[in-house]
Amino acid sequence: MIRATLLALVLSATCATSSAQIYAPTSEELKLLQSKRLDTVNDPPATVEGPGADSAFEWHVFSALGALFKDPSQMPGFEAKWRKWSLPTNLMRDGMPHVVRFDSGVLGYFSMVNTWDAYPKEIEALYKAWPNHPIPPLIKAAWHNASAWKARGTGHSNTVSKAGFERFDYHLKETRKVLDSAPATSRDFPIWYRLKLLSWSDGKVAPDQLHDVLTESIRKFPHNPQPYFSVLQLFSPQWYGSNEQINLFMQWSLKHPLPNSKDAIYARLAWAYSRSFNEPDVAFRQAGIQWPRVRSGFDELMKRFPNSLWIPNSYAFLACRMSDRATFMRLKESIRVNMVPDAWTEGYSFEHCSAMLAKAM
Repeated sequence: MIRATLLALVLSATCATSSAQIYAPTSEELKLLQSKRLDTVNDPPATVEGPGADSAFEWHVFSALGALFKDPSQMPGFEAKWRKWSLPTNLMRDGMPHVVRFDSGVLGYFSMVNTWDAYPKEIEALYKAWPNHPIPPLIKAAWHNASAWKARGTGHSNTVSKAGFERFDYHLKETRKVLDSAPATSRDFPIWYRLKLLSWSDGKVAPDQLHDVLTESIRKFPHNPQPYFSVLQLFSPQWYGSNEQINLFMQWSLKHPLPNSKDAIYARLAWAYSRSFNEPDVAFRQAGIQWPRVRSGFDELMKRFPNSLWIPNSYAFLACRMSDRATFMRLKESIRVNMVPDAWTEGYSFEHCSAMLAKAM
């Protein structure tokens, strides 16, 4: 049933084009991070979540990678950090695993274009120092992924030149080659699966391949929600999917939840999907996303992670957009004293939603 559902999704695809605030290191942390010594890179703060977690992990991962490139002999220490941050018990306050942010930091490192020409030589040095190690291929694949997007840009497809698309396709194809030829132990790191799924951003995915990568990732790393988000992107109408595919995949996620949960991944996927639209309420209706199941998932997340500020703010924002006055009012007073501005959008601030839903009394 799993295979049949995913195959149907791919075969039907048509090509288309507070504490959670941004984290900034202190002056002392900056001094340590810029020293390029791996032993100065501590764990990110335990309280970060939402966008703040992205920036916190970026600083630490960028520094760790910079230290590794400067001195490849530090690979054992770098690997130890990566494996430590990949443990399913290491969670941020909103329940997202550390490894999701760590892997995002690895992917984002190569967006620092000021040293772009140095990357191939630095990666080659890692291969030379550690020829059979699982990590150099992952870093090389991440560089190819970044190179693909550097060539394409992030605009609409009609803004991309023919040469840009050619380099985009080339680098994504190279990403797949690097991953497929990597040691089997490279798959002990969740980023292998994330990169493989991202490599199909060119639309050149075989149904069996997608099925195998997604299900193997979920089996090996059941606490890591990242592959769900990657597939959600592939099935998005802005890329190679449709509203029907989003609906089918969301239904599939209900049958394959994260461990010890029911609707949590459904809520997280709906929240992630909504961020791509100016009118998430319309997007939900078009894709058949069920607001009661989203609400159930958020209620579950709030019980499991009661110290999170990001979860209730995100929940209240979506409740506002869905005109769910009862849910918004239930969350309102807590949000008022635990505001996370990044969870809200221009035109739909907490104040606006409060005033709008008060008129609905």
